[in-house]
Amino acid sequence: GERLAPPVGSSVYVAGYSVAVVGGGQVGYIASVQHWLRRRGLSAEASFVASLLPAAINVPLCALLAAIGMGYLVVNRQLPWPFVAAFASAVAIIIGVALVAALLLARSSAVVALADTLAALYARIRRHDHDGSAMVAFVERLGAVRGPLLSGGWRRPVLADACSIVGDMATLELMFVATHHALPAPVLLAGYG
Repeated sequence: GERLAPPVGSSVYVAGYSVAVVGGGQVGYIASVQHWLRRRGLSAEASFVASLLPAAINVPLCALLAAIGMGYLVVNRQLPWPFVAAFASAVAIIIGVALVAALLLARSSAVVALADTLAALYARIRRHDHDGSAMVAFVERLGAVRGPLLSGGWRRPVLADACSIVGDMATLELMFVATHHALPAPVLLAGYG
C-alpha cells in the first residue's frame, strides 16, 4: 500500500481544514487534500481515502460527544423540546448514514452495483454513453482499503482524532473561562458535537 509520512499527512490535514474554514467547507477540504496528495504522487484511490477518512472518523465522534452532552441536558430538563427534536433528527440521519456505509462496506458487491448505477444515471443526465468499467474498477480498488481498516488500521486515526477533539474542546473551554463564562461539561459536549 501507499504510505504518507505523518508530518506530511498532518500538514495536509491542517491546510485542508484551513481551506474549509476560509470558505470551501467540506467540499473545499476534500478537493484541496486530493489535489495536494495527487501532486505528491499518491494514487487517486489513496488521495480519495485520505481526504474522506478524517471526516468519516470525526463526524461520528462528534455526534457521540453531542449525544452524551444532549442526553445529560435532556435527563436534567435543561433543554427545550424543539432542540431535542432537532437534535434527535440530526442524530438519526447520522446513524442512518453510518449504518448504510457499514452495510455497503460489508458487501463490496453492493458498493460496485451502486457505483455502476450512479454512473449510469450520471451518464444519462449528461446524455453520454455509459461505460461503467472505470467506475467499477475504481470502487473495487477502494475496496482494498477495507481490509487494513477492519483489521485494526482504524485505531490510530480514531485516537488521533479523539486527541484533536480533546484539544479543541480544551481550547474552547479556556476561551470561555477567560471571558468569565465557564461552561458546564455537558453544555460544552453538546455544543462542540
